[in-house]
Amino acid sequence: MVKMRRKMVVAVFAGVLLLILGGSLASFAAEGIYSDFQPGARAQGMGGAFVGVADDVNAAWWNPAGIAQQEKGAFTFLYSNPFSISGFTLNYLSWVAPGTLDFINGGFALSYLKVSSKLEENWTTTNEMVAPEMWILSLAGTAAEDKLYYGINLKGVSVSAEHTTEGTIRRGGVAGDIGLFYNITDRFSMGLVTKNLAASLGGEGFPRSLRVGFAGKFMDNKLILAADFNSKEYVEGKEEVWQTHFGIEWAVTDAVALRLGSDKGNFTAGFGFKFSLPGKYAPDASLDYVYTSNDDLESTSRFSFTILFK
Repeated sequence: MVKMRRKMVVAVFAGVLLLILGGSLASFAAEGIYSDFQPGARAQGMGGAFVGVADDVNAAWWNPAGIAQQEKGAFTFLYSNPFSISGFTLNYLSWVAPGTLDFINGGFALSYLKVSSKLEENWTTTNEMVAPEMWILSLAGTAAEDKLYYGINLKGVSVSAEHTTEGTIRRGGVAGDIGLFYNITDRFSMGLVTKNLAASLGGEGFPRSLRVGFAGKFMDNKLILAADFNSKEYVEGKEEVWQTHFGIEWAVTDAVALRLGSDKGNFTAGFGFKFSLPGKYAPDASLDYVYTSNDDLESTSRFSFTILFK
């Protein structure tokens, strides 16, 4: 049964993308591609509750406003094989450079996401490779020092399919996000992100989504409790539903952090390990891991590697 569901996920996923390429799909489908496979091993280890935290290189994806509150740059890479499905991969790169845009008292980030999915033969009449990609330029500034930050994502979207009879089919488009981050007190913060503004892919629009997050830091910032709530359209026949995410991070030492979470009811757990790279002037680095359960499919393990510039 599990194997059957895994094949169905791949078939539906790729079929949806091919319909987008053909221009015959309802507008909501593309939004799901880039919201269900969210990157960041640390953020996922906290159940996806990160909009109100947004204090590392993953802020570029989760809440671009968080870039402006950071002090040091970083580069991260993540590779994943979601649900252990053959031919189904997720790749994510992001470079964040805070404190580089003096005119807005903020910084920027560059990110790249690619998801590849290959249909197995006998599920369709042909063998397809479908590969959506996204390029993101993030800009973030300060509205009130140590209090209120804002950010935007400018996204270029591309979907291509390798078809055995028709060759390569491509569609492109654009979208935008707007994020806010507010420090309520020294201990509590909140974030708000609206995604997919003025979105278009191959002439088809896809709907906006809203995500709000809250976070509290305790024990001299060693313990973080966070919660996110996001809207999503066309789930289980409903026009709109709200999904929940809860997470905990405990910094056991300056080098080791443990994480637990609930991502839409799915259990998540992970850890982070910071260390110094060899060499007097070499940057620090971080290795993060997350395990995510799933009621219908196999569990997923992800590793991300991050370089932390001094």
